[in-house]
Amino acid sequence: MNEVILKALKSGKAIVCDRFFDSTTAYQGYGRGLDLQEIADVNRIATSATKPELTVLVDIGVAEIARRRKTAGLAEDRMESAGDYFYDRVRSGYHAIAKAEPSRFVTVDGMRPPEIIHEEIWNIITQRFH
Repeated sequence: MNEVILKALKSGKAIVCDRFFDSTTAYQGYGRGLDLQEIADVNRIATSATKPELTVLVDIGVAEIARRRKTAGLAEDRMESAGDYFYDRVRSGYHAIAKAEPSRFVTVDGMRPPEIIHEEIWNIITQRFH
């Protein structure tokens, strides 16, 4: 965080991450049932209280994730082996986080082809920051 992200932000660069503290909250808090306030406290310390200006939630159903992983020939890791009920809780957690911070979040329909999703995300970014 200090060596890469904060340093780049201080020099005026934009940072793109595929995951940040919302993932910790969704997976550990909503998915695993850990205390949300404790997770928020740890996230605040770990990120030096840095919050993204924009978070794009690519929303996709649990069954579709499994189908795409199988089609791609990807093996299950520890997280994937947690099961559909776990992922339903994680997905609900992401939705709750997005609902709580609507000015920061944009939800994109992840059920569409990747090219369409990419184009929509690019349009969101250019509209927000240009």
